[in-house]
Amino acid sequence: MSEYEVSAKVYDADGVKIRAGETLFHIRSGDSVIARQLMAPDKFEDTDFARHFASEYTHRAPVLAADGKPLREGETVWLNDKVLKSKLVVRGEPFKVIAFDKKGNVGVLDQDDIAKGREIPWWFEPTCLTHECPDSWERLKADIYREIETDKGMRLASKLAEAIVLRCRALAERGQ
Repeated sequence: MSEYEVSAKVYDADGVKIRAGETLFHIRSGDSVIARQLMAPDKFEDTDFARHFASEYTHRAPVLAADGKPLREGETVWLNDKVLKSKLVVRGEPFKVIAFDKKGNVGVLDQDDIAKGREIPWWFEPTCLTHECPDSWERLKADIYREIETDKGMRLASKLAEAIVLRCRALAERGQ
């Protein structure tokens, strides 16, 4: 039996059968490993003899967002500053990742599309997307009111004021 001979049926996070000798990518970090030996029911061993859960790996090379994190179907993402202002797209609005094309672009749906049952995505380069909600004047206002309305809000007023000033400075520096 060679070291790359299949010894069990093991499937990745996407339900694709893993074969010994294949390169796999971690679904969160994007780190790659080569499957050396397969172990039932859902584990494999890499070339360094470390054992991994198959459900945490995929055959697809990661598509990285602007924040350096891999994008996965079903995740919530936001547009970053690289996206030009458009009447069609609202910055700060969350999107759901639904597809990837062969060119590396990412298909997303906004909340309105999801509510109306639409399935045709908006397409963006992955460098236009981030996993972190971007700051905005609207978000800043909402955070202020949310903090003040809590019982401990008044005690946090000085910390909140300092945070508001820093966020305002960052928004102004970005020209928003």
